Amino acid sequence: MSALSAACIGLVLMMLIFLPAIVRLASPLLAGFLSVLIYRRRTLNPVNLKNGLRLGWITGMLAFAISVVIFTLSVVFLVSDPQAAGMLKDRMQAVATPSELDEMIQMLRTPVGILAWLFSTFFTLTGLPMLGGALGATLAGKQPGVR
Repeated sequence: MSALSAACIGLVLMMLIFLPAIVRLASPLLAGFLSVLIYRRRTLNPVNLKNGLRLGWITGMLAFAISVVIFTLSVVFLVSDPQAAGMLKDRMQAVATPSELDEMIQMLRTPVGILAWLFSTFFTLTGLPMLGGALGATLAGKQPGVR
């Protein structure tokens, strides 16, 4: 799989993260699954379970890297512009209740909260695409590819 294909899948995964919860859980699985399908289609090589896990992991690592960059840029933007922080809080109230939102903001103001976010994001964005890659390898890994 080329780095460009994996990066595109990772970028699409990061865009899907902003959708409702079921889509947020399904999109990393779908990204891992699609990484195997795209690899099979481009190379015509069979994909075993181990390679499916590896393709899913690479896709997840790229998605994690993109999410960390977006998170860092948004924190820098919000710290530099207080008006933007108020606009974001208003926008986020459509997704979460005010008490949940305040709790999330308080958590992200501490180093432990940021580390907890990083670990949970890392394991979600690498583990679920690995499962999707394994599923893709199981379902489509040995079928002859089509160009």
